[in-house]
Amino acid sequence: MKQEVKIGQTDYTVLILIRDSTTGAPKTALTFASAGIDVCYTRVETDNDVVLTAGAPVTTTLTGVHVDWGFVLVDNTNAPGLYKLDIADGVFATGAWSAVVSLICTGCDPVHIEFMLVPEAPYAGVNTSMWLGTAVTAATGGIPDVNTKNINNVAAATPGAAGGVAIAGSNAATTFASLTCTGELTVSNGIVVTCSTANKTAISATGNGTGNGIAVTSGAGATGTGISVACGGSNGSGMLISGAGSGHGISTAGGATGHGLHAQGGGTSGNGINADGGYTGSGIKALGYLTGNGITATGGSSTGAGILATGGANHASSDGIRATAGGALANGIETDRILANNTMTITEGIAAAITGNITGNLSGSIGTCPNPAGVTTLLAKLPGDTKTGVVTTDAGNSATSFETDLTEATNDYWKDCLLLITSGVMLGQVKKVTGYAGATKIITVSGGFTATPADGVTFILINQ
Repeated sequence: MKQEVKIGQTDYTVLILIRDSTTGAPKTALTFASAGIDVCYTRVETDNDVVLTAGAPVTTTLTGVHVDWGFVLVDNTNAPGLYKLDIADGVFATGAWSAVVSLICTGCDPVHIEFMLVPEAPYAGVNTSMWLGTAVTAATGGIPDVNTKNINNVAAATPGAAGGVAIAGSNAATTFASLTCTGELTVSNGIVVTCSTANKTAISATGNGTGNGIAVTSGAGATGTGISVACGGSNGSGMLISGAGSGHGISTAGGATGHGLHAQGGGTSGNGINADGGYTGSGIKALGYLTGNGITATGGSSTGAGILATGGANHASSDGIRATAGGALANGIETDRILANNTMTITEGIAAAITGNITGNLSGSIGTCPNPAGVTTLLAKLPGDTKTGVVTTDAGNSATSFETDLTEATNDYWKDCLLLITSGVMLGQVKKVTGYAGATKIITVSGGFTATPADGVTFILINQ
């Protein structure tokens, strides 16, 4: 085996493997006094003379201080045939190119260890004392100035220039006309990008496959924002986003209690969201999930509307709001109060909008109409053949079922009608009829009224 050792090295120790000369197996149980054991070293001097110097093994321990030619077994069981050998300092003395240490013993293969003598200790770096014949002194900090004209046969040019070398310290800045990075680019202290070319995009990011163009995660602070966008112009958009094909311009998912999109209007007349639909497309399409709302809108504290919708002026079917129920139990619009023209309750608004009698079918849940005058106005415009009734006395009456003075004897005759209470404290409450007993005249409604209808309360049945 061959090792590099610094010229003049002292107290150098090696591990050697000794094998049986007959079997080739590791030789165990040798000591410094074993039969025929001997050691010597041979050096090639700098004048090319070869000089052999004899030595003799002496006792030592695995943890003892260095002693020239100290020899001891490492471990017969766990490291059979392995021995510690302290090399004499004379092996590495100046005046030689190389040296070979030889150890022999009766019944053992000889062991030879070659050492290349070098000016500096391996792995200790390079200590340049001369550069092109000029001494390097402390005045130059031990490092000569180097003017590298070519790197890999490419002209170095000006540092940072095209085809040159990027040179910048940790506190310096390097300017690039352009930068192309084919792998990942990691920046530890943020990126600030300012575009100096007029009407040019500062950052253009294109994802690959199902990857995102830009994936942004906010900081861990309570109010950290994933993306904060502010428009620099007077009438420009903070964000301009266009979906492609069936994709969304913006697709957002709220957290457990957070909003998918939180939009706040400007301080004067600016809207939080201003959405214009295409020729047949919707400005906003919102789909609720389970008990979640597609859109939840809360008006301002004074005159601001939660939703302000104005239909198109030049098309008969351009509605301000068009709501379609999604299923048998779903409502197109569910509200406990709505203002029509900012002056009327829902009852008054509906009554004012009906210019003739209602001749078609009514379905769904109207809710509570709290204004008696509005109910009276609405009743006056219902079909003339609408059935009226009165709640009669029965001990089993409840908010969901009660006895009436109806005369029909057929079971479920009034099922699926709407029952509108027209007198008493629950005036205006409406429920859907889910059952009718022809023998007892008991009506059952879905959901139940806010209380048990009192004896003598009047009602009408609609859409029989």
